Amino acid sequence: MKNFIVKSALLLFLFTGITEMNAQSIFDKFEHFLSSKRLQLSYGVQSSWYRESHIHFIQEKYERDLVIFDVHAIDRENLSFLLKGEFGVNQYKINLAIDLSDKYSLSAFVTHLGYHVKVDKEYYKIGTWNGMHISNEDNLKNYITALEHSNGINSWNVGIRRRFKIKQNNWIGLEAGIKPNIGLLAVATQGEVINPYGVAERYDKGNKIGGYNYGGEIDLSIYIKQHWMLELNLNYFQMHVKKALLDEEAYVKQNLVGSHYGLSVGYKF
Repeated sequence: MKNFIVKSALLLFLFTGITEMNAQSIFDKFEHFLSSKRLQLSYGVQSSWYRESHIHFIQEKYERDLVIFDVHAIDRENLSFLLKGEFGVNQYKINLAIDLSDKYSLSAFVTHLGYHVKVDKEYYKIGTWNGMHISNEDNLKNYITALEHSNGINSWNVGIRRRFKIKQNNWIGLEAGIKPNIGLLAVATQGEVINPYGVAERYDKGNKIGGYNYGGEIDLSIYIKQHWMLELNLNYFQMHVKKALLDEEAYVKQNLVGSHYGLSVGYKF
């Protein structure tokens, strides 16, 4: 019995040692891989601006096919939360990048933005509403009391970044970047629409793939001891929302032009 206990303890010791060596080697290899690729991960808060755009509203159930012209929208976000140290914000950007060379890197990033139509304004509208043709300019609240992509406009993009080094030493690095990018849009649209009986119906279909986007980004990055990163970014975009669902048959279409800008913090391995 004593010999069995000793042998068992010896086997357990050897197994534990081998496991620790293998685990250590796995983590070493993984860390070496991250360092060799100069993997970079960052998170940042964003604010956005949108140009006026046309919205095409379609709802076959009530015989509606209406184009609303020159719609104004805002993001309902500002950067004052930075002073409060808040990071759980409605608009953000997460970026993952690896170096391809000394000058270029491959970037994959997701941006979450909000979009709220100013419904208490007068807009020109043309099309069909409740089976009747209309062509007039009046307050949108007579038709739609709320319309937003507030949950929100999610763009999943890839891009190639060209780096321009301004200053570099062991303590601090300063560089600028240009990044053309393209990706898909996942849109979560909510709305309150007046039905033919004068009652506002609430719609919220959830997040669905609804289009694509492309754009270009410029940034200014500061690296501390070659690893910690602080980045200012400005991204110009064109979003083609082909079908943002309100329910199974009601949806909106629009082309959005604008920009989002903000501040990110990150780490480069």
